[in-house]
Amino acid sequence: MLELVLEFRRALVLSLEHQQRLARRWDRINSDPGSFVTRERRGVATLEEIAIENTVFGFFAEKPIHHLRERSTKADVFRRLAAGKKILAFGYGQGWDSGWLENAGHTGLQTCWIDISSVACKGATEETSTAWEKMWQDSHFLPPAPPPGLSRRGPLHSP
Repeated sequence: MLELVLEFRRALVLSLEHQQRLARRWDRINSDPGSFVTRERRGVATLEEIAIENTVFGFFAEKPIHHLRERSTKADVFRRLAAGKKILAFGYGQGWDSGWLENAGHTGLQTCWIDISSVACKGATEETSTAWEKMWQDSHFLPPAPPPGLSRRGPLHSP
């Protein structure tokens, strides 16, 4: 039975060619500022209004990490830092749900963002670096986690 499960999992891995096609597609999507606008809102709302609406949708990712930050003691934060704990985020897109970065840093968690799009990875790398610099300069907070380094392009697997 285990062999069957392992064989099935190997079959779910996308071919390199398919992954490259997906990466090119998502690079195009993430390069277009209007790509995440619903049909109903196209031509009706400005890109600024859409960005605000999409940021509100991104708050779902921020609440749990915000609660963790509120419950964490200094000892918890330093324990996570010393252990090199990380939080993995998948699918940066255009960054609307990245408000949780500051909370992750202040709970002692390094951020590693994984996306198939090199355009999205570039945006994630720039945003995490900017967030890190802002947190570091804000002296009334606990020291945030070390800079996340890179965002990563990762292979995709079928669900």
